[in-house]
Amino acid sequence: MAMEIKACLVVALRSFFFLSPTSCQSCPEYQKQALLQFKSSILAITTPSIFNSSDVSQLLQSWNSSSDCYGWVEVECNDSPNSTSRVVITGLYLDALFTHLSPQPRVESSMLAPIFHIRSLEELSISDNNIQGEIPGVGFANLSNLVLLYMEGNNLSGPIPPHLFHLPLLRDIYLRDNSLSGQLPADIGNLTSLQRLSSQVPTTIPIETIFLGFAGNKLSGGFPPFNFTNLSKLQHLELQDNNLTGELPNFFSQISTLQVLNLWNNHFQGLIPKSICNLSNLRIPDVSNNYLTREIPKEFGNLVGMINERPPNSPSPNLYTIGIYFSSILSSQENQLFPKLRDLILNWKKSKQGISTDKLNMYTFLDLSNNQLFGQIPASLGALKALKLLNISCNKLSGKILISFGDLENIETIDLSHNNLSGSIPLTLTKLQQLTILDVRNNELIGQIPDGGQMGTMILYPNYFANNSGL
Repeated sequence: MAMEIKACLVVALRSFFFLSPTSCQSCPEYQKQALLQFKSSILAITTPSIFNSSDVSQLLQSWNSSSDCYGWVEVECNDSPNSTSRVVITGLYLDALFTHLSPQPRVESSMLAPIFHIRSLEELSISDNNIQGEIPGVGFANLSNLVLLYMEGNNLSGPIPPHLFHLPLLRDIYLRDNSLSGQLPADIGNLTSLQRLSSQVPTTIPIETIFLGFAGNKLSGGFPPFNFTNLSKLQHLELQDNNLTGELPNFFSQISTLQVLNLWNNHFQGLIPKSICNLSNLRIPDVSNNYLTREIPKEFGNLVGMINERPPNSPSPNLYTIGIYFSSILSSQENQLFPKLRDLILNWKKSKQGISTDKLNMYTFLDLSNNQLFGQIPASLGALKALKLLNISCNKLSGKILISFGDLENIETIDLSHNNLSGSIPLTLTKLQQLTILDVRNNELIGQIPDGGQMGTMILYPNYFANNSGL
């Protein structure tokens, strides 16, 4: 659905902003022929009946020899810097061409060869197309004007070629959710313009980096071997859904700008470092589904970003670029019209869901679930008044449910299930006006379930209180 929305928006906005050159303007013939050759390659891997009934047919219908490519769908043209009477192709937006085809055709990466003749290209988006094979590094080396590159959600394999990191203007690279192997070449240090990288783990990262995303790959071994402390602008770190092992490092405390830390679904072990609690801007730490042990640090109560609620109209920090990011070559009017189409994936309300990037600056989460934490719940957690979600389920926690949880005035979900908690459910929870889920199943609780406020609605969810013999 997100990709369909994107396609509609791109078509409409390209038409309004880019597809109105004067009649004397035309794309270079060699660029037009390159795109026609690419279209022919698509035709060659799909049967006519399937192609004609698919979205890709409608998308590429405007690509024909009788019209100029400045008017083609999903093709962006701008004035050539070398000519006042000619436009050149600067953007191709070809995501999810085969989404509604079953089965999806096998797209070899060699099919991209015609595109590499369009040296004026600044933005290339070819995500979610089932592209297979290695990334054609020699071809990409021709695209010296490339600024944004999106190839996530394909089936690309092999190492990432060093050619990509010699493109002088390249700023955003999205390669995650592929089958890439190995590490990035050290050549990545050549990318002085790089701000956002979503792929395999490199050995060096430019200090201007704001977003690092290595999620959903097959990374193994210890924590990535590069110096995070130099990343003075890093706000968002994604390492979730890999096979990383070892202990969590202490250097997190030196990344004062960090706001989102996603480490879920790895094999990290040992204790949660107290240094994480020194990050005054941290609002979303998710270390669930690991093998972390010992007690929950009481210092979590010092996380300022989880204590102070952000004003509803406060500007979103410049970190929500998970998959789709439009560069500064777009006008300010266009940037306002284009939405951020990818969400942050979190364990929200009992399932992994995408949280809208437009609203993410208003949310705070703490997810320590599915580890091996023991001891009592630290009383300091009751001070995190901006929390929307608290999940410490599936651990070995003991003691009582905190009375101070009644002070979590913004909380919507509390999941304490599958622990060894005892005592009664505090009456203070009836004060929580936004609470929609309280899950305490599989503990050792006793007494009455409080009735009043939102707690009065919990009778609709008896499973959330199951396997507590004294309730």
